[in-house]
Amino acid sequence: MVGVGPGVENFIPGDKIISCVGVLKGGSLAEYASTPITSTVKRPPTITPVEGASVPVTGLTALQSAKNMAGIRLDGSRNLF
Repeated sequence: MVGVGPGVENFIPGDKIISCVGVLKGGSLAEYASTPITSTVKRPPTITPVEGASVPVTGLTALQSAKNMAGIRLDGSRNLF
């Protein structure tokens, strides 16, 4: 059976999505998946499935670089060494 979980209102079965399935699980490319709603968005039609699968990893890489290399904190402040 294909469906969405209880309380899910922004998605329907068959929607093309991008989701971060978990930091330790990495990215994925699948026809069917169970993903957290809090890290899932609809995939724009201009983004291929392969490009969509790479979005979570590239986003996390950019965040890690901003934190580690530029000293930017999640609260918007900056750590100047």
